[in-house]
Amino acid sequence: MDILWGRPEFTDSDIRTLRFGTKDETTIFYAGSDGAVHEEAATSNEEWLAFLEKPTFNVSSTGKQLVILCTPRKHQRPERVRNAMALQHLPFEKEKTFRMVAEKFHMHRAVGSILSHGWSTFCRIPFTDEAGDGFSYNLRTQQTWDFDSFISVTYYPQLGKTFVLCHGFTVGDIQLLRERVLPADTVDSSTRAGYTTCALFNPFTYLAFFISLERKGRFDIVEQKTAKMQLLVQNFGNVPTGDEAPLEDNAMVAHRTLTSPFGGPKSHDPDDMVGLFLNLGHLKTGLEGWRDQMKAMMPLVKEFAVMERNGDDDSDKNKTDPWAYLQRTIDEYDFMINKCTMVMDGTNLAFQMESAHWTRRDQDIAIRDGKQMKSIALLTMVFLPATFVATFMSVPIVNWEPAEGDTTSPLFYVFFAISCPLTLVVVLAYFWWVGCFTKKKAKRRSLV
Repeated sequence: MDILWGRPEFTDSDIRTLRFGTKDETTIFYAGSDGAVHEEAATSNEEWLAFLEKPTFNVSSTGKQLVILCTPRKHQRPERVRNAMALQHLPFEKEKTFRMVAEKFHMHRAVGSILSHGWSTFCRIPFTDEAGDGFSYNLRTQQTWDFDSFISVTYYPQLGKTFVLCHGFTVGDIQLLRERVLPADTVDSSTRAGYTTCALFNPFTYLAFFISLERKGRFDIVEQKTAKMQLLVQNFGNVPTGDEAPLEDNAMVAHRTLTSPFGGPKSHDPDDMVGLFLNLGHLKTGLEGWRDQMKAMMPLVKEFAVMERNGDDDSDKNKTDPWAYLQRTIDEYDFMINKCTMVMDGTNLAFQMESAHWTRRDQDIAIRDGKQMKSIALLTMVFLPATFVATFMSVPIVNWEPAEGDTTSPLFYVFFAISCPLTLVVVLAYFWWVGCFTKKKAKRRSLV
C-alpha cells in the first residue's frame, strides 16, 4: 500500500472517486509559529481563491504552521444519515478548486481511496514531496454508523507543519473543535479552553479529538439501544413458561398477536424488536471494527510520544500519554461490545423461550386432538361389527325375506346373536392389544 501511495499528489483516477458541485460552507482554522489561531469560512470558488491568495496566510513560509479544514457532510437530514456515498461529496463547486486546495494544504491522494469505501480504516502513510518527508494519518468510521466521518492529518516532523482535513463533521462537532483551538477571552493568545500551544501543532491531538468525538457519539447510541432492547426483552411475552393451564385457541391467537412477533406480519411486532436487534448487530460490528483500528494505532505510540516531546512547552504536565489514552479507549470499547453481546444473547434467549413456549402449546393441542380422535375411533369400533353383520345380511345370496303374512323375518334375531358377541370380541381384543403395547413400552423404559 505504501508503494501504491508513495506519490502523494492526486491523480485523475483518485479524483474520479470524488464528487463535487455542492456549496456547503467549509470552516478553516489556521495558525503560525506564534500560536495565534484564526478562523475563516469559504463556500464559493471566489471565496476559496481569495483565501488562498491572502498574503497573511502562506503555507509555504518557514516556521510552524497549522491548517484545519472542517468540511460538512452532504446529507445531514435524519432520514439520510446512512448514505454510503455521502463522504465522497466534497464541498467544492469545481474539481479545479479542490485540486488547488489539495495541493496548497498537502492532502494525500489516499483521501480519495479511503472516502470511496465504507469500512473502518486507519492507515499511516510515509511520503516525500517537494516540502520534505512527511506522514499522512487517516481515520475513517464505518458507513453503517449514523453520520460516519473522516479525518486526515498530514504532518512534516522536520518543518513542524500540520494540515488537518475533518470531513463529515456536524455543526456541533465543528463548534467543539472551535472551542478547543481558538484562544479564550484572555490577553495571552496561547491560552485556550482545550489545547496548549504545544498540543496545537501535534497531529495526535486531532486524532485523539476525532476518537473521543466518535466514542461519545457511539457510546450514547449503544446506551440508548441496549436500554430499549432490555426493556423490550423483559416485557416480551406475558405468559409464563411453567405448567400453566392451556389456553383456548382464540385466546392463544389473541395473545400471540399482542405479545409475540412469531408467525405474523410486522404488525405483530409493533416495537420492531427484529429491527432493533439488527441495528444492535450493525452497531456491534462497527464498534469491533473501530476498536481494531485503534489497536492498529498502538504500535505508533512511541512515534506519537516523540511528537509530544517535540513541543516548545516541555514543562506541560497535562500532555496526553498516547499509549494510556488508546489503551483506555480500547478497554471502554471492549466493555461496550460486551454489553451489546450480552443484550443480543439475552434477546436470542427470549426468542428461544417464546418459541419453545408456543411449540409446547402446539404439542398440547396436538395431544388433545389425539385423545379426541382416539375416542372417535373407539366409538367407531363399537358400531363397526354390527355394521358389518348388517351389510352381510343384506347381500341377496340368502333369502332373509319373512314368510307370507309375517312382518318380521324369522332370522331377525340372528343379527343380534352374531353382532353382539362379535362386538364384544373386537372391543376385548383392542384393550388386550393396548395393554400389551403399554407393557412392552414400560419394559423398554425400565431397561434404559
